[in-house]
Amino acid sequence: MEKLKKYLKSKNIRPNLRGYYYTLTAVEIIRKTKIKTNIQMMKLYAAVAERHETKPSKVERNIRNLIAHTETRMTNGQFLFTWAEVEE
Repeated sequence: MEKLKKYLKSKNIRPNLRGYYYTLTAVEIIRKTKIKTNIQMMKLYAAVAERHETKPSKVERNIRNLIAHTETRMTNGQFLFTWAEVEE
């Protein structure tokens, strides 16, 4: 997770952005559960939302907002799966 945190910091994305912790949690869940496809994204958002006591739609929107701040042209799934595969 440290590489992801460093990357986000390099893009001036700070922990005060809601999507920051949702993204970290999502990557952690992908790594632990071995989710492999975008088809399971709604389950992933629901799991993140449950942990953070919010709604899945808010998780999805805030992660999308965070990705927009990184200026990459990736979907939520592409971004999260890419980081889930990065070795720590």
